[in-house]
Amino acid sequence: GTALARAAALPSSSVALDPACVTTTETSVTWRGCVATVSDLDPLTGDRTDMTVHVDGRLGWVPATGVTSWSIAETVEMVMTTDGEVMRLTGAIRLEGALTLTASTLKGQTASSVNATVSMQGLSASEAVTTSLVADLAYAAEPFCLTGGTLTVAQVWTRRPAGATAADLPDQGWRFEWTGCGQFTVAHGS
Repeated sequence: GTALARAAALPSSSVALDPACVTTTETSVTWRGCVATVSDLDPLTGDRTDMTVHVDGRLGWVPATGVTSWSIAETVEMVMTTDGEVMRLTGAIRLEGALTLTASTLKGQTASSVNATVSMQGLSASEAVTTSLVADLAYAAEPFCLTGGTLTVAQVWTRRPAGATAADLPDQGWRFEWTGCGQFTVAHGS
């Protein structure tokens, strides 16, 4: 009896995604108009979360060149209700990049951007940040070791959260440079 009562008091969730929006081949995955919805209700508190995620994009590999590339856009809309208060979150995420792997090199770049807005009780806050990575590396396969090249990572705020300054959340970057197996330097900048 008590185990059944505890199980009935667990939050109930449902997730839905139409698999027809995803197309796969031997070398690619494509999402067209994919929509996933998640609803969660806590029967003890009445707290409710409803989320909808939209996805469009492509991930592919070209065997002849060894290039893997991707371009994926996702939007998220979430509404959370707790004690009668409603919080809304909207977000947009973009992932883009390409990578080429050979028997001795790894070259490519990728960038991700996130834009988000949260609102509650007439107040709202927004933020946007982009993170990028550029790789031009040489390596030895057996045993694996990076032997040369550079890796650069950067984070740039295009909109800082309300009240945050560039001193609080600075734009940042790091550059790693390999001059031999296990030999590298790191430079940090903003």
